[in-house]
Amino acid sequence: MYPIEVEPHVTFGAENVFGATGFGAGLMASIPVVFGLFKRVLGNLAITFGDNLLHHDNCYYSDHCGANYLMLPAAEQGNMFLACRISFCAEADIFVFKRFFDGCGSSDGPGCSPSPDFGILPTSAVGGRLCSGDNVYRRAKRTTAALRTAPHLSTVGPASQCRT
Repeated sequence: MYPIEVEPHVTFGAENVFGATGFGAGLMASIPVVFGLFKRVLGNLAITFGDNLLHHDNCYYSDHCGANYLMLPAAEQGNMFLACRISFCAEADIFVFKRFFDGCGSSDGPGCSPSPDFGILPTSAVGGRLCSGDNVYRRAKRTTAALRTAPHLSTVGPASQCRT
């Protein structure tokens, strides 16, 4: 087991949520708080938090504007370690978002009106990790490739499960 997992990642924002496909980056950290959730499968319950920054080039039905979203998720994450190198997770999230908009208004055409500047939304996500084995660095236990997907965005990147 590990006391903290750090996951830098690239982020993909869904078109059906933000009006246009967005790309960005972020960082998540998970801290396990309960171990041994399942009798026959190794698992834990972790608190996960982080940030994502997404950039969208255009709005709904228009190419005259763009937006940046800062998203700050917090979640409870249930992890199941099914094999030495494979694990799955499920999350119940809530995230705070802040939109920074550049020049989209009702005069830019139908559907190009600003979305809320600030909000809090619930969501859920599922994901998995594929472990590459022991890390060459002394402080890291192992490095994995991590994938997380939710209705509003998906992330992929490396994750290090670190020793303290």
